[in-house]
Amino acid sequence: MKYRCGRMAAVMVSVAGLIVGGAIAAPAAQAADVLVGRSGTISVFENSPPAGSVAVTGIEVSQNVAQSTVTSKVTYAAAVPAADTTDIQIYFGKVSATDSCQASFAMAGRPGPRWSHAAFLPSTTVTSSIAVSGATATVTARGNARLGSTAWDCAYAVTVKDETSYQTSGWVRLRENTVEVPELSVGAPATVSAKGKKWVKVQISVYNSSRDPVQNVTVKLSGTKLKFKKKSIKIASLAGRKSVKRTVKVQLKGKKTRTISVKASAPGAINDAAKTKVLRYKKSTKLKTLRGQYFWGADSSLDDAWQPRGVHFVDSKRVYVGLRTKGLPKKACKPKKNCYRYKYNPRTGKVSFGKFSGTVDSKSLLVKEKGGSSKYYSRISFPKKGKKFKVSLHHQGANGCGYGYGKTCYTYTWYLTLGKNGKFSEGRQGTTSWGIPTDNWFVGGSNDEKGTYKVLSRGRVQLRYANGTKKTVTLGVFMDDREKASPRFEGILLGGTKYYS
Repeated sequence: MKYRCGRMAAVMVSVAGLIVGGAIAAPAAQAADVLVGRSGTISVFENSPPAGSVAVTGIEVSQNVAQSTVTSKVTYAAAVPAADTTDIQIYFGKVSATDSCQASFAMAGRPGPRWSHAAFLPSTTVTSSIAVSGATATVTARGNARLGSTAWDCAYAVTVKDETSYQTSGWVRLRENTVEVPELSVGAPATVSAKGKKWVKVQISVYNSSRDPVQNVTVKLSGTKLKFKKKSIKIASLAGRKSVKRTVKVQLKGKKTRTISVKASAPGAINDAAKTKVLRYKKSTKLKTLRGQYFWGADSSLDDAWQPRGVHFVDSKRVYVGLRTKGLPKKACKPKKNCYRYKYNPRTGKVSFGKFSGTVDSKSLLVKEKGGSSKYYSRISFPKKGKKFKVSLHHQGANGCGYGYGKTCYTYTWYLTLGKNGKFSEGRQGTTSWGIPTDNWFVGGSNDEKGTYKVLSRGRVQLRYANGTKKTVTLGVFMDDREKASPRFEGILLGGTKYYS
């Protein structure tokens, strides 16, 4: 079989002359989109068919990636007589720098005698077939993996009889066809706490990030030394861009921390997994002394999402009410604003100072100001001098988002990474109420966003920035329900700001 690709190169016309404004540009693939094939329509021909032959009026070409097939559905003006030996030749190639379609594969068919041929140019033949129905003939090539893997982006056609070209088309650009693969995302708490033999409730969320519904979703739970009320959850259908929440119950055996593995799957979907640590809850105890203890809390409002506060029991007599942003001081505070004498009963846990009174234990401080509301504070632990961390945390908040004319709502996210190598990086991103990003962030960015850190005594850390700036701020660690420092899951206190996972 001799293909007429040499002659066709001379009659190529620009795609702009055949297709309005380049409207066949391949669509941008989304994150979960998968290429399934390519297709195009050849509908404009120059010249007439051979005398006595039926004219070709249009061709639909397609490539199936998964099945490794190439198909050309040719439509004629009428049914082709059995004696008509005119070939329809279709070429597939890539657009060159000179704006022509350089063919590397061709297929041909004669509807009358039911004949077909296909080959990678110049002469690697592949299996082909032809099916005829009325005025339509479909030529299919198969049996070679390259038919599915070759990224052709253009096609053209020509009718040939006795080695003479008649009807010729300009080349058309092939469009990529994609389908969105369903993708699941699982959400689960980082930690939960178990008290005795009580069942612990764990809330699991499953999100379908694709556009279309996902059918027959299964969530499976597993874990050593853990007992589950139910080990699997069935979700018949999960709508696109929607999530569902399910509560499961688990019982912890023994005192050691165990891990729940959560896996969500569905036929044909991209699956996801998450893990939750089950901690053995430690009952809070009374503190023998409050000396040196620091407690941190925060209020919140629409105008200011974070309003941090602190209480520092400096020694056995005095307490400082306020944030310690530069570590714990060496000397006791002097009787003045925010510095009070306090009374503490280690047997009952009751404490009072200034206008405040309440209770304190190994986990928290709860006090109420006279005429005000109760305030909750978490007990902060402080790392030893020279401690290194491996955490990547963030802090989210908003300012000015309350009610009122002319207010500008500013939402922000701050990022903090501390490495075992003694290096740190910061990043910030914010958006105003009219949706314009005010700043972008990236780990290890400019010299005022990265550097080295050194943990000092008295709840301090020294940050040395790459631009030469140096500062010392408070560094504390929040504790989990075991009363153990948990920087990764519970977070870190830097200055007066809580960073969390």
